[in-house]
Amino acid sequence: MRKPDAYFEENWRSVSGSPIMINLVHDIDILRFVIGEISEITALRGQSRRGGARIESGAIALTFENGAVGSVTFSDITPSPWGFEAGTGENPNIGTTHQDMMWITGTKGAISFPSMTLWKGTDWGRAAEPVALSPALNEKTPLEAQLDHFLNVIDGAKPLIDVADAIVTLGLAEALETQLASQTSNSNATKCP
Repeated sequence: MRKPDAYFEENWRSVSGSPIMINLVHDIDILRFVIGEISEITALRGQSRRGGARIESGAIALTFENGAVGSVTFSDITPSPWGFEAGTGENPNIGTTHQDMMWITGTKGAISFPSMTLWKGTDWGRAAEPVALSPALNEKTPLEAQLDHFLNVIDGAKPLIDVADAIVTLGLAEALETQLASQTSNSNATKCP
C-alpha cells in the first residue's frame, strides 16, 4: 500500500527502508509457517517513483521445499486496499478495508486471508463453492499481544518464535534485498519483443 511521502522525510527509511525489510519480512514468516520452508527465491525490481536508490516495488517468485510455488508483488508507492494491515484492521493507524491480501491454492481447495474463505470444487465446469469457516477472533489487538508477549519473554517465558527461526526469515529477506539492489529496473529480466 502507498506510504505517505512524510513517512520517508529525513529518516533511515528514505535510504534503506524498503518494503522488503519493513513489511514483506513478516509475510515471509507467514508463508514459512503455513506452507513450509522456502528453498529458492527470485526477484524483479520495479521502477523507482520517488527517486533515489531505495527499493519501492517488485515481484518475487518462491519455491518451497515441499514443491509448492508462490508469487508475491509488493509496493509502497501504490494506493491499494490489499495490504496485510488494511485487510486485518490490526493497526489503528492504517485504514481498514477488510480485503483479502493472500490466496493459497492447493489440489483440494483454496483459502483467502484474512477473510478465511475456503473454496472447494473439483469439476471445472462448475464454480468453486465457498465453505463457511469461523475464524478465531483476537482477544486484544495484535500489537498489544506482541508487547505483552515480549514483556513475558523478558520475565522468562519461552518465546513463540526462536532466534534460529527468525534468522532464517531475515536471511531470505536479505537475499531478496541483495537481488533487488543489484537491479536498476528489471535489469535481469529477459526482454520481450
